[in-house]
Order: sequence, then C-alpha cells, then structure tokens
Amino acid sequence: MPLEALPELAAYRDLVLAFARILFKKQNPDRQRLPKGFDESLGLMLEGMEAGSLVASIARKSPSSDLLFENEVGPDYFAKARDLITEIIDSEGESGLDTEFRDALGRFTAFGRTLNEDESITLASAERAGTTPYTRTIRKRILLRHETTYEDEITLVGEVRMADLDTEGFSLRIAGGRRINVQTLPLFFPLAIRSLQGAAIVKIRGTGLFDAQGNLLRVPMATDVSLDEEGEGTCVHDFGCPAALDLQLDGLLSLPQHWFDGEASRIRESQ
Repeated sequence: MPLEALPELAAYRDLVLAFARILFKKQNPDRQRLPKGFDESLGLMLEGMEAGSLVASIARKSPSSDLLFENEVGPDYFAKARDLITEIIDSEGESGLDTEFRDALGRFTAFGRTLNEDESITLASAERAGTTPYTRTIRKRILLRHETTYEDEITLVGEVRMADLDTEGFSLRIAGGRRINVQTLPLFFPLAIRSLQGAAIVKIRGTGLFDAQGNLLRVPMATDVSLDEEGEGTCVHDFGCPAALDLQLDGLLSLPQHWFDGEASRIRESQ
C-alpha cells in the first residue's frame, strides 16, 4: 500500500466513530454525554495485506475480543455505523438518513481524498460486502447530496499575481488567465512573495473548494508551495511566456509600500 494512501485508514476510523456517536445518542436520548472511553474503545489496526489488489486487513482491537467489530455486551454501535457507511456508499448518498447525521456526512470529505481517478475502495466484512466501489465520483455525489460545495485534493501550476500580507493569501493565475484565491501556511508565504517579484511559475498542492458543477472556487489551504522546477507550467497563461514586463509591474505595484521599504533596507545592508 502506498504511504500516501495510509491516511485513508485514519479517515475511515473517524467516519465510523462519527456515525457511532450519533447512533448512540439516538438510542439513548436520556443521556447527555457519551460513555467514558467511548471514542478510545474503537481501535482499528492494520493487521496485514491479503492476496489480491491491495486488500487491507483491518481488525478491531478491544479488551474483550480480537474479532472485527464484535461486542458481546449491548448494542455494537461501531458495527452498526460500519454497516450504515457501507449502505450510504452503495446508495451513493440516497439512503434517506435522518437530519442528525448531517454533520457526520461531512466526514466523507476526508475519506477518499487521496484516490486517483482510476482508484477505488471496496468495503467488506464478514457480515456484509459493499456492492459499490467507493471512488472520487461516489464521494463527490455523497457530499453534494447534502451540501452545495465539496473539497478535493488539487495540484495547480500558475503565476502569483497578488499577495496579501495581512491574510497570508495570494492570487494564482492559471491557464486561461483565471485567478484563484489561495490561502497557505505562513511557512510558504515568503516563497509566494519572491515568485511574485520574479514572475516565477509555482506549483501548489492542497485542498480545493469546488461547486456542484466541479468548478474550482478557491483553495482554502495550500499545504505545499514550490517553484515549478519540472516545467509543468511553462506556458500557464494565454498571454505568452515569459510574463510580459507590464504584467510583472502589475504584480509589483500590488505590494504594500512597507514591502519595498524592507527590500531597500536589505539591499543597503548587503552593500
């Protein structure tokens, strides 16, 4: 299993836990809180890889049993949650869930985020096997059954056109001339500023927010910003490469005055 796929196991556990919490509260309306240690009682372990196309064997670790999702005392809310999740995937989100599950459905945002277009996840247990492979398309449909937007992993190549020092965000011009607003970590913001000054092409990876038609609205968080050293964005805009002088000046003029004052001070110190 590729290392980048391992977060899917953690996301699946969080998904099961979110649904199990709601199932418990529905069954016990007189209780205001979950039992002590409820969350910790769901311990999923990757026991091994079975023969086949990356079949991960996941076992439930509990003091009383080593069997998957088995509970000898009382209702097993985790098992019920597991089966409900499989049902939601099989119905592509049209399972007629109660409104209490609305927040839990948001957990599908994290589950399946690393999948490529040609990849899928099939859930199966001793009690039930899923009939519908969980793909990026199914994930999108489930999220859009209950929301007007959804998040997905993105990789963009473009040119930084404007930066905001207060919000540590910037505008990225991509192919076709469209500008996308990007928020990033403080660690990567200085690189965005330097690329703006030099009209360099950058590559960003992170989370994109899309509408129901699949149009990218903005990037709420870029977890990586780097120079496009592989040359994937040699001509990312429709006005030619390299960027024209007037476009570079537009980017520089968008910087606040104190940025120029700081650069001038550093130049004098270097001399």
